Amino acid sequence: MASGNDSNTDNTNCPVCFEDFDLDAHTPRIFPCFDTVCQSCTITLLGKKQIKLTCPLCRSVHQTNNKGHKAFQQNKYIVANLQMKDSKSNRKTLSRELDYPLCKIHNRELSIFCLNESCMKAICSRCLTTDHELHKIIDIEDQHKRYLTMVQKGIEDVTKMYNELSNAKSQMEIEFDSFQSVMESTKNEIIQSVVAIFSKYEIVCEGMKTENALKMQQNVDFLQEKISILHDISRESKKQYTETYDLDLIENIIQSAQSKLETKLNIDYQITEIKNKISTEICCELAKDSDEFKRRLSTIERKIAYYSSLRKNRTPVFPKFFSK
Repeated sequence: MASGNDSNTDNTNCPVCFEDFDLDAHTPRIFPCFDTVCQSCTITLLGKKQIKLTCPLCRSVHQTNNKGHKAFQQNKYIVANLQMKDSKSNRKTLSRELDYPLCKIHNRELSIFCLNESCMKAICSRCLTTDHELHKIIDIEDQHKRYLTMVQKGIEDVTKMYNELSNAKSQMEIEFDSFQSVMESTKNEIIQSVVAIFSKYEIVCEGMKTENALKMQQNVDFLQEKISILHDISRESKKQYTETYDLDLIENIIQSAQSKLETKLNIDYQITEIKNKISTEICCELAKDSDEFKRRLSTIERKIAYYSSLRKNRTPVFPKFFSK
C-alpha cells in the first residue's frame, strides 16, 4: 500500500501511461490502496472480465464486484484541481472574448459579481476578501448568462408589444377610414337635406308669388273699374250742371275702394307672415341637422381620442439588468 507521502494525489499525470489527468478519458481513479491511476489505464488493468485489478504500484489486489472501473471513486482532490484550472481557463477565455476590464484597485481580473444591494458590480478575488466579505456573490460568467437571459426576455417583450401596437395601429386605421366614410356620408346627407329644403321653399314662394300676383291683378282691375265709374259720374255731373248728387252711390264706391285697399294690405301682411314662417321652419330643420351632425362628429372624436390614449398608455417596460 502506498503511504501518504508516496501517494500521487498532487501529481498531474498518470504514473502508468504518464498522460496528464483530465475530466474525460484520463479521469483520476483512486484505489483502496490510495494509489491513483487514470481511468483508461484502470480499464486496461481490469482486462476483459472486469472483476479484479492488481495495483501496478504496490501490487495490491482489489475486487470490483462486477462494477468495472466505476468501483473505484474519482480522486476528488485531483478532480477539484482540474476543475479549478478548467474554470480559470474558461474565465480567461471568456474575459478575452467579452473584453472584461481589470480591477482598478488591485489590477486583477473581474471574475466575481457582487449581488449585495449596495454594490451590484463586478469585483476581483482580492476585493472579495476586503470590502465585500460576507456579501452574496455569483460567478461573473453566471451573471453574464443571467444578463443575456434578461436581455433576451426584454427583446421578446418589446417584440410582443411592437406586434400589439402594430395590430392596434392597423385597427385604428380601419376604424378611421370607416369614420371618414361616415362623416362623408353624413355631410352628403346634410347637403341634400338643405338643398331639398331650399327647393321646397322656392317652390312654395313661387306658388305664393303667382297666387298673390293674380289676386293683386284682380284687385287692381276692380279698382280701375270703380275709378272709371267715378270718372263717368264726374263727367255726367259736369254736364248736367246740377247741384243734386248721388251721394249714396259715391259713398258706396269709396267704401268699396277702401275695402279693396284693406284687403290688399291684409294680403301683403299674410305674405310677410308666410315668408317668416317658412324661414323659421328652414332654420329649425337646419338646426336639427346641424345638431345631428355635431353629435356624430362628437362620437367620432371620442373614439379617436380613446384609441390615441390607448396607444400613448402602451409604454414599453424594459427589464432592470443585473437585478437581484
